[in-house]
Amino acid sequence: MKRTVKRIFASALLIAVVLFVAFMLSSKVQSSAETNCWKRLEDTARIADITFSNMTSKYLSQSAACAEGLENLGDITGDDAASYIEVFNSETASYPTRLYLPDGSFISEDGYLEFGYKSSGLEVNFVRKQSVSSTHKDFLTGKKVIEAFSPVMKNGEVAGIVSTVIDLSSLSDTLASEGTSFMVADRRDGTIIIDTKSRTPGLVSDILENEILAPYSADEFSSAVTNGQSASLGIKNTSRGVKEYIYAMPSENSDYEILSFGDEDSFFAQAKTVRKYIIAAMAVLLAASVLYMVFTFKDTREELAEEKKHIAKEYELSIAQKANKAKSTFLFNLSHDIRTPMNAIEGYTAIARKYIGDQDKVESCLEKIDVAEKNLLELINQILDMTKLDSGTVELHEESADILERLEALATIINPDIHAKGIRFQFRVDGLKNRYVYADCGRTNQILLNILGNAIKYTPEGGEIQFTVSQGKSSTEDYGNYIFTCTDNGIGMSGDYVEKIFEPFSREQSSTISKIEGTGLGMSIVKNLVDMMNGKIDIESAPGEGTTVRVALPFRLLESEVLAEVRDKEINPVPLQGKRVLIIEDNEMNREIAKLILEDNGIIVEEAENGKQGLEKVRKAAVDGQYDYYDFILMDIQMPVMDGYEATREIRAIPAPEGHHVPIIAMTANVSDEDKQKAFEAGMDDHLAKPIEMRRLLETLLKYVY
Repeated sequence: MKRTVKRIFASALLIAVVLFVAFMLSSKVQSSAETNCWKRLEDTARIADITFSNMTSKYLSQSAACAEGLENLGDITGDDAASYIEVFNSETASYPTRLYLPDGSFISEDGYLEFGYKSSGLEVNFVRKQSVSSTHKDFLTGKKVIEAFSPVMKNGEVAGIVSTVIDLSSLSDTLASEGTSFMVADRRDGTIIIDTKSRTPGLVSDILENEILAPYSADEFSSAVTNGQSASLGIKNTSRGVKEYIYAMPSENSDYEILSFGDEDSFFAQAKTVRKYIIAAMAVLLAASVLYMVFTFKDTREELAEEKKHIAKEYELSIAQKANKAKSTFLFNLSHDIRTPMNAIEGYTAIARKYIGDQDKVESCLEKIDVAEKNLLELINQILDMTKLDSGTVELHEESADILERLEALATIINPDIHAKGIRFQFRVDGLKNRYVYADCGRTNQILLNILGNAIKYTPEGGEIQFTVSQGKSSTEDYGNYIFTCTDNGIGMSGDYVEKIFEPFSREQSSTISKIEGTGLGMSIVKNLVDMMNGKIDIESAPGEGTTVRVALPFRLLESEVLAEVRDKEINPVPLQGKRVLIIEDNEMNREIAKLILEDNGIIVEEAENGKQGLEKVRKAAVDGQYDYYDFILMDIQMPVMDGYEATREIRAIPAPEGHHVPIIAMTANVSDEDKQKAFEAGMDDHLAKPIEMRRLLETLLKYVY
């Protein structure tokens, strides 16, 4: 297993490294490509500036050469100048050359003297005494042009201006034919005078109308162009649907800005190519890593399967060992949870025998024996409760109760053990406003008896136990929060054990060491029951100092008058006198007890030892036409020959006139909800749990009389 994990970890680590390296290389290539592309655009702009400057210088040189020739003429206003201009344009000039005179006249490239240029604003050039170039609309053709001006000097004064006129559209064609791709913008008005790509000059502001890509700024780019500075810009060209990148730089000694540009494909072409190679290489490595993992899994599949089987066997063995140990512990310590009520029964039975002639004392003992017997039955059911709690089938059954009366009964049960150990027991009632409630008395007794029983067990002889009941505020209307606190000065528990005290079968010390018997189920059941009743339980303990257990349970409040009515209601057995009951029960003692209870109340009793005998008696009565011969049938469930379920089904199958229905009441030790449901499905009408209580038996029979 460890080797497999190492292999898997190594494969996963390799894949992670491959992906990380791919990411880092890709990012590095992207960054490097972006830097290189901006450098390329800057170089393109510089080359374009040189190309544009050289071409402008060429035309300035043409103007200067023409001006120098005119300076050698005596008069530049007459026919000699016109002829010179005409010859110069035809033999020397690459672009048309003109001569502007101070009086507003000019000699055109064809050698004709004309008038009318002053309105175009060209007269400002007479102030200058140096060669310059300027971009404007030509007053003759109306086209956007660049004019290269050179002064014709006479006696230190400007006698005329020679101008070489370059049509910008033809200049763009010329520059494009040289393989350059750029724009030239006039900083003064933002006009793009040359565009070697589209050859349709516009405005710099037109570029900024496109979507600007992050992290670039349109305002910063526009400001840089206007002020003759370098700047970068990324846009998404809305007309072409592609991303473009633009670099701007000022042209030296001029009013122009050079703009070089490239789209995303060309900008990142190299990066994309390199990235493709990287991705391909990483894909190969990744595939190799995955194949390695696949073969690793394949090679270790049998190893894992064997290891899983081994782990499963070890787990099953561990579970079996724990179950056996728990079972052994449970059987060894089982007597603990039933010994307290047994002691009460044994003790009060001995007292009753000793004072057999004292009727009051005997009756008192019998009452206490009756209380202990009921508790013993509940403790026996504790074993079943653990199973029910684990399966989630436990249900709560509320009944009216007097809390103080219930607590007095508890004191009666534990009294023999308290006296046997010489323990000082104090029972206190603190601020109890409502003593009458609706509660599941059986489950509440189970909780408190467990806690009190533990206090007695773990408190040495001569020790002290204090039990207090109080009533606190409840957040739910019509409910009271009842707090039961048990404090002893016994041996106490460690903090570590308190944390696991609610685990099934848990004991801090074994019975062999502590000499104190117990199953270890009690507090686990207590915790589950408290949670079911929406209560809380807290434990404080320290070795050698004792233990305090505090249980808070919410009970629905009951008016005292209602409880009094319930308690004072007496059973009137008169309507049962003369009724006939068939008891179908295989246990002779159980039949005898039921028979005595019934006959004492004037009821006629017949008996059957199993389901088959009972069925024959019912059939005989039906054959004789006595369908109402039996008024009730008390049916045990587990019997030899024929059980109670089958006997009930057979009885219900006997033909009878309409309206004739004999109540069949289950009288059994099978008390689970599933058992009750099976009884009803078989055709029984009611269910009584053993041991049979006289009051409950008579109440059940009376339900079918009225």
